[in-house]
Amino acid sequence: MRFRVLGPPGIDRDGRGVPLGGPKQRALLALFLLRPNRFVAADWLVEALWDGRPPVSAHTTLRTYVAGLRRAVEPERSHREPARVLRSRPRGYELRVEDDAVDAIRFGRLVDRAADTLAAGQPAVAERTYAEALALWRGEPLAGVGELNAVRPEVARLTELRLTAEEGRLTAAVAAGRHAPLLAELRRFVSANPLREGARAQLMLALSRSGRQTEALAAFDEGRRVLAAEYGLDPGEQMRAAHRLILEQAVPAQPGPSAVAGRQVVRAAGPAPAPAEPEPGPAAESPRRHADPLVGRGAELALLRETLDAATRRGGRVLAVVGEAGIGKTSLAAALGDRAATGGVPVVWGRCPDVGQAPPFWLWNQVVRALAAMPDAGPTGSASRLGGFAAGSLPGPAEGGGLDPTARFQVYEAASGLVHAARRHGLLVVLDDLHAADPDSLLLLRYLSAGLSTSRALVVATLRPYDNDPALVATVAELARGRDFGQGADVYGCHVDDNFRQMILARPGRRVGCAAWRARR
Repeated sequence: MRFRVLGPPGIDRDGRGVPLGGPKQRALLALFLLRPNRFVAADWLVEALWDGRPPVSAHTTLRTYVAGLRRAVEPERSHREPARVLRSRPRGYELRVEDDAVDAIRFGRLVDRAADTLAAGQPAVAERTYAEALALWRGEPLAGVGELNAVRPEVARLTELRLTAEEGRLTAAVAAGRHAPLLAELRRFVSANPLREGARAQLMLALSRSGRQTEALAAFDEGRRVLAAEYGLDPGEQMRAAHRLILEQAVPAQPGPSAVAGRQVVRAAGPAPAPAEPEPGPAAESPRRHADPLVGRGAELALLRETLDAATRRGGRVLAVVGEAGIGKTSLAAALGDRAATGGVPVVWGRCPDVGQAPPFWLWNQVVRALAAMPDAGPTGSASRLGGFAAGSLPGPAEGGGLDPTARFQVYEAASGLVHAARRHGLLVVLDDLHAADPDSLLLLRYLSAGLSTSRALVVATLRPYDNDPALVATVAELARGRDFGQGADVYGCHVDDNFRQMILARPGRRVGCAAWRARR
């Protein structure tokens, strides 16, 4: 069974569409698909389904809609059998879906894979993967229900991610030497999205390689006029670098691909990037060792390096990197990890599987196991108190009372002790895909951040800018209010929900939000 949101919300079983009933039934499915494999409160569903104006009988009507949706997803289930897919929970429900059952999740993973492949110097493979991802679309995202206030942020996120994938496909095609047949498509894309400087840079390079240098320079002038007239800005590094290559007659005849997770960047002539090395264990080091720098991200890397230096010399802190799937958050964190490791700073990673609710403390299981193996861990005694972490079997979760309060705080203290023990060279902890973290991991992060200034550790969290999980929003808001929170960043091209931004910027006088990247629309 497959669930669709990249178009009108729907369900496919054995390749055929499943009848869902009227608009409210489809809207209810869309709301559940915003939070797959997570608890969804009935009160929230009522508010979202009727856009803040529910009728008196809303809860009764909601139960009727849920019953109808259950018949659609489990037509062979008898009334006496418990629901396996759309399950009842105290004061709410949970839609259980298999890995990759939702087309938007498959799409995001394919975009990530394509971006990594392009960065590894395999543009032809990347182009095919981008095309495979884009083939999942069947129209406007969540068509028919996108006007609901609860759905609008997800519509904006998916729309932006689709543009990123289209831009990435064109970049990969140009890098693969297929610029000539794509000139018309590139022109259409740039005309429809005149502020996407990466795409314009690719158009300039494609025109130059086709022997049309005057048109390439005209494309630069047009982009410069648009940026100056609408925003008072000069072109960014991608456009300027392409412009320099054209003026100096230095555009390489054989394109050399370089990209940051699907965002176009211009690369000067030189050797092709080395293939990516096999991915090591998530807690040991970065997912990818970079043979080449992230071209066009000098300012962003400088900000992260400056924050790392400050943390290891003057006191620990937290930094958040926020952006859409496939935009380059993990690549940026990996580049910082490479820099830290070169300077002798230990680096540990924790990664959250974005496939539904992670097991309790999953994120910190990885981090703590790596920290406990370090030589500095012995004298603290922390490792001996974290046997559950070492075995990967620490109980939970927070809302279920799996650990009594005393045991929970002992775990927090022990994990904090391991972080503080790394004092000789400092420490870099990367928490990748924090938006998919379990509640216990978020609570531990909040506890750790309160005393991080007395350590020499930098905690970098990568996450998407919008998530309907209140625990995530509360975590980021608390981190932003703390004095150890570094200047966070929105990766270029992302959409940040206004409510989310207001929460993390709630403390007057603190510059938290868009320090390194700004979304330009």
